[in-house]
Amino acid sequence: MSFRADKIRGLWFDENLHGACFGEDIDFCARLPRDSVLLIAPQARLVHKRSPEGRSQVHWLDLHAQGTNYMRQRHWRSGFWNNLCFAWLNVGYALAALLSTVKRRSLDPWRAWQSGARRGAGFVGKAEI
Repeated sequence: MSFRADKIRGLWFDENLHGACFGEDIDFCARLPRDSVLLIAPQARLVHKRSPEGRSQVHWLDLHAQGTNYMRQRHWRSGFWNNLCFAWLNVGYALAALLSTVKRRSLDPWRAWQSGARRGAGFVGKAEI
């Protein structure tokens, strides 16, 4: 991402979101001034060299639930469609957690989803909104 300095002056990433957390970039963009213009550069190319070192071993459901619950609490917790979409997303998470729990014969995926959801919703009370 790149931004004009005058548009983001005084705008910071939420320091409560640390470690591997999906959503901090979306949250940052959601808080940009209303007159901001976001552009997509389809010709831009990126080489993302992933290193196995320092990677979180947390289940993906934990991270996704954390990010989506944070974003819902901070930006989209009102309105019929927001609530309906969030409920439908959680039906998908529940199904993924259930299938993964059965496949692994372990409650870890289910617990990961629940843990991430609680943590994501809890960040908002600490954040400057």
